Amino acid sequence: MSGAAPGAVSPEAAAALWRLALAEESARYAPSPTAPEGLGEDLRTARAGLAAAAGAGARARAVLLPRSLAPWRRPRPGPDPQPVTS
Repeated sequence: MSGAAPGAVSPEAAAALWRLALAEESARYAPSPTAPEGLGEDLRTARAGLAAAAGAGARARAVLLPRSLAPWRRPRPGPDPQPVTS
């Protein structure tokens, strides 16, 4: 990934991610979906590209405390509404 911006995936990984997304869309919404060839290799390429784009700290955080489980990311109940008085 020489010359790429920090956090950017390689063009090969981006293409693999795009093919995976199209295959998923086809599997969900096509009247008669077919599995394209090479999805396993695309998955390996996409995972390697995403891992290379993330730093070691970000990868460790993702394993130990995913954002979906982070307590500060959970929706909090809002304050009690004030009664409307005229």
